[in-house]
Amino acid sequence: MTRTRHITRSHQAVVTCEDAARARGIPLRQELKTLMLFANQQLTAVHLSGADRLIRRAVRRTVHAHDIRFVRVDELRLWDLEPGTINPWSVPADTVHLVCLRALAIPVLATNDRTLTGSYFFSSSVLRELPGVEIGVFGRARS
Repeated sequence: MTRTRHITRSHQAVVTCEDAARARGIPLRQELKTLMLFANQQLTAVHLSGADRLIRRAVRRTVHAHDIRFVRVDELRLWDLEPGTINPWSVPADTVHLVCLRALAIPVLATNDRTLTGSYFFSSSVLRELPGVEIGVFGRARS
């Protein structure tokens, strides 16, 4: 695993990417958004730039799924996860990771540190090291 320098910071409690980017004083595109989905009943984490929208069709094609849906909050809690505290390293070990190339193009990203008040800044290249990661274009700019 590549050793990457990272920085942590504290701020007021936030849940959304928009609020997190504002609290961290960064552009929305630099905030990492991790969306939790079920794709053919397999837990799947899709990692995008906070400024992007999910391309569901790309997820379906990549994981060969006919049925995808967002994980409900009550289901997240089964894995001790809460909205606003999910990051690439907080998800269960058997989660499929899909990382968007658009996020990888941003040298330094920020996400939460599993709390609503903590920030974690890191090199986007570490996302390539997630277990079983698939890389593709899973997000597009918001219109």
